[in-house]
Amino acid sequence: MNITIDSIEKVMNEANVDYKTAKEALLACDGDPDIAIANLQPEVVDEDGNRVDKQKIDQIIDKVKELIRTGNVDRIQITRKGETLLSIPVSVGVIGGLIGLYTAPAAMIAAAIAGFGFDCRISVVKKDGSTEDFSAED
Repeated sequence: MNITIDSIEKVMNEANVDYKTAKEALLACDGDPDIAIANLQPEVVDEDGNRVDKQKIDQIIDKVKELIRTGNVDRIQITRKGETLLSIPVSVGVIGGLIGLYTAPAAMIAAAIAGFGFDCRISVVKKDGSTEDFSAED
């Protein structure tokens, strides 16, 4: 087993943990930083206790972030059983240019991860009124 300072730092940065936790996680998985990071990530489950695929969530978040970068998005909505639980205007925080680009997706990502755990859908509402819907079940 070869645990390097680079692998410890990678785990620390990507899993947002301290040195001791990163090293213990690497020891538990024979030094593989990707497995260590995955093991340190919180598990997302739906209301029935079924695991939600983290890669699927990451793919959806990447798609939504790309739509936001195009500048054609008005808001992000999270709904469950037809009821809107959260509606985030993308323009929130746009003052300051890049601050808005990072603030809106950060709020959306936090809401999305929580939302997928409760069988919710994310809708990207475009400026022309059309929507793109995403769900972890799709």
